[in-house]
Amino acid sequence: MESIVLFKNDKDVMLRDKLLKKLLDKHIEDRMDILDLGCGVGRICKYLSKRAKNVVGIDYSQPLIDIARKETSQKNVKYYCTNTSDFDIKNKFDVVVICGLFNYLNDDTLLKTIDGAYKHLRVGGALLIKEPLSVEIRKEIINEYSEEIGENYSSIYRTEGEIIKLLRKNDFDILSSNKIYQHRKETAIWFIVARRCIK
Repeated sequence: MESIVLFKNDKDVMLRDKLLKKLLDKHIEDRMDILDLGCGVGRICKYLSKRAKNVVGIDYSQPLIDIARKETSQKNVKYYCTNTSDFDIKNKFDVVVICGLFNYLNDDTLLKTIDGAYKHLRVGGALLIKEPLSVEIRKEIINEYSEEIGENYSSIYRTEGEIIKLLRKNDFDILSSNKIYQHRKETAIWFIVARRCIK
């Protein structure tokens, strides 16, 4: 998700957070095993732990994982510090959740991340994606200053079509893809539900 750490009092972020939780609740059943790729400080992991059997969070940032471990008391949550594009935790999951990760990954890393999600899903398992995407054409930002963040940042805003194409390339069935929130002219938040094909 967009960093709640950076924007704790941002009404847009709080609204998106509430909307995301509602969508996750709609697509996740009780007692499922869930993997959160790009889990950050573990906010979604802690939220999902209330209903899940087990939740595993993965993030490449050791400082964020340290915060997640420190602030998580739930016994059914585990965190690993590793790249989302190159991980193998020997488990299969009913659901993989990805929120606000894709725009920080280059194309090769993104493809590997989607492949990793597929390999860690049980057959018929769901991939739930909430990502900021470009409304019209792909937009790449390289080391530009953001007044909202207060520092320079880099990001790739892909189109919905690009993401759908990558998912289908990895044998995912697309169950739904919806623009759920837009407060900027060129980008919006999409929620995509895909399923690992039954083969």
